[in-house]
Amino acid sequence: METVNPADPGGTPVAAPLQIREQWLREEVKHHRVLLLSLIQWGVTLLAALESSFYFVRRDLAQRLTGREHVDPAEVLSLAHWIFGTILIFLIALLFWVLTMNLLKRYYSYRVQLNTISSTYSEIDDSEVKTHFQWVPAVFFLTFPLFDLALWLTFHKKC
Repeated sequence: METVNPADPGGTPVAAPLQIREQWLREEVKHHRVLLLSLIQWGVTLLAALESSFYFVRRDLAQRLTGREHVDPAEVLSLAHWIFGTILIFLIALLFWVLTMNLLKRYYSYRVQLNTISSTYSEIDDSEVKTHFQWVPAVFFLTFPLFDLALWLTFHKKC
């Protein structure tokens, strides 16, 4: 609702402070939702690209070294050599997970603030903020290092 500025004799309408705050909070909630989804999307894309490139580099390395130098494939694909790529994937997954959790906390905070204001000003009844699925981004990101270790097991069994 708009009120009239008492200092202005022309009576120009001024937005109520709660209305402005609610508008800002709605914008922040909307932008944080977009940021969260794009961060998850780019994180999964980057991790999938890294996993794919590591797979092909490791496979080519194993084929070339076993064919030319008569090296045992188990030595080329030992866990000590493989773990460097897995650690890199884990660190990148951890970075994306921490960034996502930080954005998620701010998103929840803005939603809680918006729910307290909405009930007093606009009377729009938003649903209560539910936080039981905040572990889902961890599953998205941290499955990539586990998948990389599972690939090592399949490579090692072939040898």
